[in-house]
Amino acid sequence: MKLVISLVFILFLLLGGIIYIYITNNNEEDKKVAHTVVILNDDNSTMTPFEEEKAFQKDKFESSWDDIKSSLTNAVDTYSKILEIQNRDEKSILDKILDKESSLKDDLDTIFQELIVDELRDSRIEDYKNNIIDVQEDIIDLKISIKENKELLIEAPIKSWFSSTKDDYKDIIKDLKNEIKEYNIDIKNNNNSIRAYIRSLGLNLSDDKIDLLRKRVDFIDMIDMVLVINMIDMTMNQLTKNMGKDKLNYNNSIKYYGINQTLFELVIYKAKEYIKHIENQYIKNLIELDAQNKKLYQSDKIKFMQEKSRIKRKIYKDSMKALKLFKDASTIYKNDLLRQKIRLLKIIYISSSNLEASKTQYQTSKHSLERLKPIRDMRGEFQKMREIFLDIRAEFKNSRIKNKYIEITSKLR
Repeated sequence: MKLVISLVFILFLLLGGIIYIYITNNNEEDKKVAHTVVILNDDNSTMTPFEEEKAFQKDKFESSWDDIKSSLTNAVDTYSKILEIQNRDEKSILDKILDKESSLKDDLDTIFQELIVDELRDSRIEDYKNNIIDVQEDIIDLKISIKENKELLIEAPIKSWFSSTKDDYKDIIKDLKNEIKEYNIDIKNNNNSIRAYIRSLGLNLSDDKIDLLRKRVDFIDMIDMVLVINMIDMTMNQLTKNMGKDKLNYNNSIKYYGINQTLFELVIYKAKEYIKHIENQYIKNLIELDAQNKKLYQSDKIKFMQEKSRIKRKIYKDSMKALKLFKDASTIYKNDLLRQKIRLLKIIYISSSNLEASKTQYQTSKHSLERLKPIRDMRGEFQKMREIFLDIRAEFKNSRIKNKYIEITSKLR
């Protein structure tokens, strides 16, 4: 009877072990599926991530061209109505009452914003970032599991029929460490994909600068600005080719210049919107944080001077050091945002001067009934705008200030 009971008990243990292994394997498979890395390059490709991104950007533009053209047509129609009102010697009473010009400008801004969000932005960047966050969270869980298994390893028997042995726990820990290695490779691949994407937009920056910029509060604004510049560059090339095919007839020339002027208005719109974010959100929030920081610093300083206990004085002193570090990082952050504002003002100047030149050339040719010629030096103008964004400098005295700089971003959102 005892033998039968022992056999039944052993069978239950074996069955439980099989179920445990099955569940564990399934969970591991689920994790692997959940964290499939979103990368462009594959093992069979001979292209670098940068080359693949450049090809992807070109294909994306070509596949979206019809939608982009439709948005631009709506923008040109709206912009033409604005110019018509502005060029009148005197506004009609109805225009004054309804403030039609302001209403049309709001409509134009809406078209521009929808074009940027719906056609230009690339959702893969958020996919990369979210995937990195998810994998980092799993690595934390795996490290906790390693710690727990190391504790169980200490008390585990060397040999046993009924419980996990030291070798079993060593194997588990080894497998967990291998999983962490695989996840770190995933993170590396995602980071490389983000860097390749940013460089494909024309921002040829170092890895450190790219990693820092993507943690800044204005990262999406910055990418939107570059996307707008690149889209305009490709659009003007497309229009110039089309005009060449149509032998530059007068109607197509007028259409070309209408789109040309509207595109420069798009650059100005985005740059001004970016500046508004810098002034009304990011710097404003920084000033509020600095005020709170200063208040805490003064409070700790008073407590430090009044306190007699050496231990408590050290607590206040350490707090003051941390607040001073925040102040130093905050000053760098604020200066970087102000420099970005200056870059944007330069872009507005370039766009505005080209816009006025385009209007003058259009009006002169229109009244003299001459055929308009496409502007040939546009690529150089857009390259000037890109180069402005390359002048990005962020220098830190030490890694503590750099880490605090990155930390500030979460407080500005």
